[in-house]
Amino acid sequence: MKLIKGIIFLLLFFFALTFCLQNVDEVTVRYRGLMDEVTAPLFAVVLVSVFLGVAIGLIGGGLSSLKFRVQLRKLAKEAENLQQEVASLKGKRKEKEKKTPDT
Repeated sequence: MKLIKGIIFLLLFFFALTFCLQNVDEVTVRYRGLMDEVTAPLFAVVLVSVFLGVAIGLIGGGLSSLKFRVQLRKLAKEAENLQQEVASLKGKRKEKEKKTPDT
């Protein structure tokens, strides 16, 4: 599995490197309200967009994961309480069976 991850990483790195080397033309980005005008190489604009998308995805996934962890912790605690209740009831049943003589 580490080999596959390494190969995928190298392929992505090679793709990113060749993309950066071939897209050095300057582009102007305008976004009224936030910034007037920014001039940067095309590869920088694309890479910043990709990294922002990844960051937003990770934040969204992290929040979703956090929600599931909280739910899992709650259900695990409930399961533990139910197991303790079952053990307690089994203990009471055994005590009751010991007190009543067999006929």
